[in-house]
Amino acid sequence: MKLSSYKKATPTFQRNTKAESSERKMDEHDSESVSLSALRTELHRHREAVIKDVKSQMENLHLEMQKNREEMKEHLRALQEEIFLELSALHKAQAEFVNEYTEMKKSLSDTTDRVAVLEQSHEHMAKEHKKMQEKCMDLENHSRRL
Repeated sequence: MKLSSYKKATPTFQRNTKAESSERKMDEHDSESVSLSALRTELHRHREAVIKDVKSQMENLHLEMQKNREEMKEHLRALQEEIFLELSALHKAQAEFVNEYTEMKKSLSDTTDRVAVLEQSHEHMAKEHKKMQEKCMDLENHSRRL
């Protein structure tokens, strides 16, 4: 690049001979080869540096992802344990409520049965009381007549 811009900027006043022309071509070719070679080397170095940087960043991301994954696993385990404890407490409370409900149901059934028996007994006693009252009144009335 530099040579071509140098050529354009430098006017040719002298007449070139074949030897000078071929010598110039060789010099241009050598300088172009050197610059192309240097450019290739520099590009190769840059490419290697970019590859190394990308690999390094990928390794860092991979390590960070593994770290985050482990942290998430720990958080999930902690949540799982917390949920398990809460669920166990709920199951225990539910079992207690079921037991209480069953006991209350049985108690209510027993109480209902006892109330039914007491109502029947009350009816029977009320009838007996009424009979006794009537009998007592009849005896009182009978005793007054005499």
